[in-house]
Amino acid sequence: MFFSDVDSFFHNQRQNAKKIVRETKEWFSDRRHKKLFLSLVVNSLSAYVLAYLFAYVTHQVATMLVADSYEIPSVILNNKIDFLISSFSPLWTGQKVINVTGAGPIFSLILGTLFYSLFLRIRHQTGLMKLLVLWLFIHEMNLFFGGFIAGLFSYKGFGLLVLWLFMSGVLKIILSLAFIFCMVLIGNFSFSRFLATAPTVSLIKKNNRKYFIVAQVVLPWLLGGIVQFLITLPSPRLYESITYITLIFFIAPIMFNTSETKRPKVIEEKYPANYNYLYLVLFIAAVIFFRVVFGIGVKLPTAY
Repeated sequence: MFFSDVDSFFHNQRQNAKKIVRETKEWFSDRRHKKLFLSLVVNSLSAYVLAYLFAYVTHQVATMLVADSYEIPSVILNNKIDFLISSFSPLWTGQKVINVTGAGPIFSLILGTLFYSLFLRIRHQTGLMKLLVLWLFIHEMNLFFGGFIAGLFSYKGFGLLVLWLFMSGVLKIILSLAFIFCMVLIGNFSFSRFLATAPTVSLIKKNNRKYFIVAQVVLPWLLGGIVQFLITLPSPRLYESITYITLIFFIAPIMFNTSETKRPKVIEEKYPANYNYLYLVLFIAAVIFFRVVFGIGVKLPTAY
């Protein structure tokens, strides 16, 4: 009985997999679908990377400004922020470590809240701006919630704040689970928000929705991760790598959401399959600028 049930289970899974492959081939056999899918990926990737670069820089600038207020010089690089004093310098105190390392994540949380409020204001407008703002919201929230998880594993960034607060192991586990729950919750309610960024209402219909989510959310996250890795070369850091991975807690609830909730209002674009060349150029220019300028390092002019 047991083995027959197992065999039946795997047989059903094989049939489901064949069905998915067959439906996917049929969907992409339409040239209009191919063009639309590719334009969605390119446009959303551009918005994803622009949002990430903005979130990263503002996070590091907030940290730098707080450090500067304590006369602690720092430099923002393409993969980290370096403090230009020894870890054993008397300028460092427990409270300063907490304030400096907590500044970036707290500022990201504030910005994320503001960006979500902005998204609600512009979600019924045409254009790519609402998608950019939605990605900004996701990235900013990840730098707070995901930054906490990354800090626990790497003892960098947000992790230093945790160390200096002398949290117990039990409290760390409880907070980690709470933060993961928050990320999953945010991802779950972001599902309908991403549907609202569709350039045409036909994309969020049941038969097209999974392809839209892959093009608008999943592939930009995967391809964006490659871009994030490349711009941190030759020294990608564990902290930033883990914060990229923690995005899965936002992405997975969107990717696997099968709810048939009321469709959000979608504003029809005149040419839904068009590439947004402005965002594409900004994306390329921003990546080059970031890699060159922050590869050298950016710091504040100080008198000390």
